[in-house]
Amino acid sequence: MRITCAIHSLTGGGAERVMAGLANRLAVEHAVTLITLDAAGEDRYRCDEAVERIGLDQMSESGSIFQAIASNRRRIAAIRTAVATSKPDVVLSFCDKMNILTLAACKPLAVPVVVSERTQPAHQPIGRFWETLRRWHYPRAAACIVQTSAAGRAVSAWTSAATTIIPAAIDPPDTNRIVDVVDRREKTLVSVGRLSEEKQIDRLIDAFGRLPESLHDWNLKIYGDGPQRPALAQQIQTLRLTERVELCGWCDDVGAVLAKAGAFALTSRYEGFPNALLEAMASGVPSLSVDCDSGPGEIIDDGQTGLLVEQDDPEALSAGLEQLLSDRDLRQRLSNAGRSVVDRYSWDRFVQAYLDVLQSVTA
Repeated sequence: MRITCAIHSLTGGGAERVMAGLANRLAVEHAVTLITLDAAGEDRYRCDEAVERIGLDQMSESGSIFQAIASNRRRIAAIRTAVATSKPDVVLSFCDKMNILTLAACKPLAVPVVVSERTQPAHQPIGRFWETLRRWHYPRAAACIVQTSAAGRAVSAWTSAATTIIPAAIDPPDTNRIVDVVDRREKTLVSVGRLSEEKQIDRLIDAFGRLPESLHDWNLKIYGDGPQRPALAQQIQTLRLTERVELCGWCDDVGAVLAKAGAFALTSRYEGFPNALLEAMASGVPSLSVDCDSGPGEIIDDGQTGLLVEQDDPEALSAGLEQLLSDRDLRQRLSNAGRSVVDRYSWDRFVQAYLDVLQSVTA
């Protein structure tokens, strides 16, 4: 089967990591082309040589609605040309706006398009302009893939196409570098994700700053970049936490960080499906998450494989962190039990589920 994949970029993020990993695995037995709107040389996630890589270099910002319309017309034309050149049996697109552009581009082409939503649409508005385009173009999707039932309900408002729930996949960690005994792990609380408003890193910093003095030997390291970085840096200074909280920026090897981290926290207002949480648990990191929409409640068995705390409850977040960081036996138990996610969210299951959908629309 000839498969053409489309996504905005491979420059970082959970969806981008999954797309690169999926394309590489599909290319073992199929002819795969991967198209991005940005230039291929900017990739942080690399494709294997078996994957034909096409970067369209069409990611420039628009200063007005008229420029945006003109830019999107160019993007659609570029996507259409790239898809036509790759001669696919099926097209797989990731992420809301890219899905819209890909559906528009493929309208005159006799090729089925499968779209995959990587966020929780109810919590991530894309603006009136894009919402209108989504309602126009999504009915032409041959099939839809979502990560949760909540996302599936949102997608059903835009299309009657068959919708399949396929959660995320994680790479098995390198067990040779994982520290099995929590006492030997660093006293470091880790957060991994884009520094954007919905991740609510400011709440994590606040909660960490309220921990009792007995836990001041713990540090908080935040990995990722994004628009909230200046505000978070100022918050750390204002709370006088510069000796204990660090904004570490982008990390090329998160696995090395998680292999020795003492604990992990996720504080998002919403998630598509939290890849970072899965990776932390798979690496044996005792983990705590806000019970947000959507994903953490499906991944964590509260008190058994991790800790869940109420959304929008700063006191509960502080109490949960204190419980996790102060209880060595709890951390060891969560570390041992949390690794079961490796089996539940394996790449083998993930790739086969995607293949089943792709083959169903080409039969």
